[in-house]
Amino acid sequence: MLGKRINVFEELVVSLKRHDPRLLVGIDVAKQSHMARVEHSDGTVLLEKVGIANTRPGFESFRQRLEKLREETGLEVVCALEASGGYQKLIGNYMVQSGYTVVQVSGVVANRNRRTIGGSWLKTDPRDAQNLVDLLRQGKILRFESTCGVLEEARQMIQYDRALVME
Repeated sequence: MLGKRINVFEELVVSLKRHDPRLLVGIDVAKQSHMARVEHSDGTVLLEKVGIANTRPGFESFRQRLEKLREETGLEVVCALEASGGYQKLIGNYMVQSGYTVVQVSGVVANRNRRTIGGSWLKTDPRDAQNLVDLLRQGKILRFESTCGVLEEARQMIQYDRALVME
């Protein structure tokens, strides 16, 4: 099972580097609200600045916008998140449950790449979302471990096992 997930991830990285047609979504994660950018893999900007409230209705509204784009283009959607104190877990899990491919980007890599975009060192939410899309296009991504489904059940079983061993 793990080997299959690793192979799928490695195929995704190669496909991103080839710029195979798909919709690339960068989501700059924060505590109260997130900022997203959606581009075609060829660099065409489809949605430049999309605010997403860190609530279920906010997530659903964003998902509806993505679904409309997916239906219009017929393309797979890949979302990139930068780890942000755990705030990425809620929206990441929601996007996984909605059937989207979700990956993470290293904060160190994001920081270094940000400097190459437009020659500015400014850190703003829309620029961070743009940075995430750029890193997606380069295939500089990490696997996102969703905490829903079978994987979460396995984690809970391990925690229960540890608790029983401690008694």
